[in-house]
Amino acid sequence: MEVDVQLSKEGHVICIHDKNTKKAGRKNLTVAKSSLNELQKIDVDSFKHKTYAWTQIPTLKQVLDSVTKGKKVFIEIKSGVETIDPVLKIIK
Repeated sequence: MEVDVQLSKEGHVICIHDKNTKKAGRKNLTVAKSSLNELQKIDVDSFKHKTYAWTQIPTLKQVLDSVTKGKKVFIEIKSGVETIDPVLKIIK
């Protein structure tokens, strides 16, 4: 699995590709300027199909907690070097 990560305003590592939420959630919030609470209020997948209604933007920890033991996860940092230490803390 491959995930893209960025930091929220308060430093949570979240899994999202773009710098804003417009494409994923049809609401345009800048990830780095938004809190985790604001970001997780966005319904990111119901426009694809009603089965996915109220799917939230996950944190890296939420994603890693859902991965079966022994599987690999490739983490692509989409923001700056300030993201490295928070990612390492979650991995450890």
